[in-house]
Amino acid sequence: MSRQASIVIALAYATLFLYGLVDNVRGPVFPDLLKDFALGDTVGSIFFSCASAAALVSNVTASWWLRVWGEMRSVRIFCALQCVSLATFAFATSYPMLLVGAALFGIALGGLGLLVNVLTAVAAPAHLRRQLLSGLHCMYGISSLLSPILVTLFYQAGSGWRTVFAALSLGPIVIFLASFGSRVETHEPPIPTEAPVDGSLQTGRVLWYAFSIATYVIVEILVSTRLVLYARRDLGYSVEDANQLLSLFYLAMFAGRFFFAVVRVPFSHATLQYSAILSTLAAITA
Repeated sequence: MSRQASIVIALAYATLFLYGLVDNVRGPVFPDLLKDFALGDTVGSIFFSCASAAALVSNVTASWWLRVWGEMRSVRIFCALQCVSLATFAFATSYPMLLVGAALFGIALGGLGLLVNVLTAVAAPAHLRRQLLSGLHCMYGISSLLSPILVTLFYQAGSGWRTVFAALSLGPIVIFLASFGSRVETHEPPIPTEAPVDGSLQTGRVLWYAFSIATYVIVEILVSTRLVLYARRDLGYSVEDANQLLSLFYLAMFAGRFFFAVVRVPFSHATLQYSAILSTLAAITA
């Protein structure tokens, strides 16, 4: 693998690591955000919904902005938006202002989430592509695990949720500057391992996978954004204990991602079905 390709992949890994941090600190600080703005659960949930809707806009328009801006310029634009959105969170004086920041935040996350996969896929040699993409998503697992710990450290130092966002706003600046030393070099496309299938059958299969993964993402968001609130308000946990509980959830997720990164397990409908059964049993037990 060339030096330039290594730099691009390192940039993608660093970007996703920061992505995981800024994405997952929102859950641990959510109870204090509700308190400071005197919000109920329903109105407060718009904070997450607004970001998710904006992220969808970034994904739907990806073919346009990738063609117009290219990979590296897109990284810089979305990093700039991410920095502005985190600063908006830190200095918001009203809930509508916070929602403006959430919209910018969602646009940035939607764009960067797609870009890290694109950068890794086009920069990695074909024989390393699968392993590097698996490792990429392990970075998200690690940063998710660290995000509640980071919030706890800030709280123990006497800082509030605004300081957490203000400190994290420096991260996109580092990625922004690092992107100027990176240049995408496209490698050969992966060699197909299966014979072409009927177009309608392929579309149906893709839609099934997309629906299954979307369901898991929804559940993950619900747990990660509400677990700390539930533990602190309904179970009477301290800030530290509630954040530790969330860290355990992320630790289990990281273990799963790491397992599939190092062990070659054939992906199939059965994999999704077994995972769905285990998730349902876990939810019933909880």
